[in-house]
Amino acid sequence: MKRAVPGVAQSVTGCVDEQNGHYVLRDVQTSQLVSLQPAGTGDDSAFAKFVGHMVQVDGTKSSGSLTVTHIGQVADMCGSGK
Repeated sequence: MKRAVPGVAQSVTGCVDEQNGHYVLRDVQTSQLVSLQPAGTGDDSAFAKFVGHMVQVDGTKSSGSLTVTHIGQVADMCGSGK
């Protein structure tokens, strides 16, 4: 039996960018932008060092944002296409 859950745990690979003072991830598979949110009470300044880099993010996704539990760099630079 399935039950409704507020967020879905998942892992997303993409490129980190900053838009309007918020950090976002552009999913390499779907090209969708996902807003990055720190888990717990942390602030989002930890995402700053990943801007322009390809990362793998683990967290819980709900309503267009991803609450990040782990972030790790995959590549120094984001590619300009597939």
